[in-house]
Amino acid sequence: MIKLRRSRTKEAIPGGLRGRFLVDKNLSLLRLMGQKGELGKADFKSAWWKPAKDQLKAETHGKCAYCEADTAVVAHGDVEHFRPKSRYWWLAYCVDNYLYACQICNQVYKGDRFPCLGAPLAPPQVPADADLAALKPLAAALTPDPLAGESNGTLAAFHELVATEQALLIDPYSVDPETLLVWEADEDLKEVRVFADPGLPNAAKVTQAIEDCFGLNREELRRLRWRPYEVLLHMKSVLQASADPDVLTPARGVVALYTAPDAPFAGMSRFFARVWGLV
Repeated sequence: MIKLRRSRTKEAIPGGLRGRFLVDKNLSLLRLMGQKGELGKADFKSAWWKPAKDQLKAETHGKCAYCEADTAVVAHGDVEHFRPKSRYWWLAYCVDNYLYACQICNQVYKGDRFPCLGAPLAPPQVPADADLAALKPLAAALTPDPLAGESNGTLAAFHELVATEQALLIDPYSVDPETLLVWEADEDLKEVRVFADPGLPNAAKVTQAIEDCFGLNREELRRLRWRPYEVLLHMKSVLQASADPDVLTPARGVVALYTAPDAPFAGMSRFFARVWGLV
């Protein structure tokens, strides 16, 4: 995993997920909740968040935000709700709850799970059969506007609020995963595993969470990571053994290629490149 940055421009954020259109979508959720008391899968409209997919995919360079595999190679990618909409229904149309993830990480592993150390966010209280006038102010304040939220302070308030949950899962838009994760290669099995840095608080719980909910140490990933690891290991030998610029320059170019943001498993490659002094 690597740090991701969310683009906040009119071109990047679909019009239907900001401004008055976002308020209208939130209002539809509130009205349903007031009428039914709970929301099921059929109550959410995937057509309303699908327009965000292309931008999210671009921000992850076509890779799953969790496992960093190229979704064109390993699995189809979707708009993923970091906090599951089945539990956090009011965030169903919140852009700041979206990222691009492969179906294996999202559907096979994560599903509706969202482990936290702190108390989960309390859902908004919606009066039963409340009229439109009563619900509109709540709809406007339900989620931050992804475009206006920075200037009016609602975005910062939202992130302060969700931080109180102390989520064990890593949101690469909110934190830098490279400061939290370490990688370990097994020369005999020819595979690479990932763990939370043992020096961090609750490291064992974070490792368990990313294994259970993202599947980051599933066999296929461990083996796929071996190839870029092996290439970097060879570049390490080359760079340490030669002083010839004609050798060093292309070797450094290979390191740059494998640690670039669009490279599969760039987070892992950057870790070993730092440890070996290649960058």
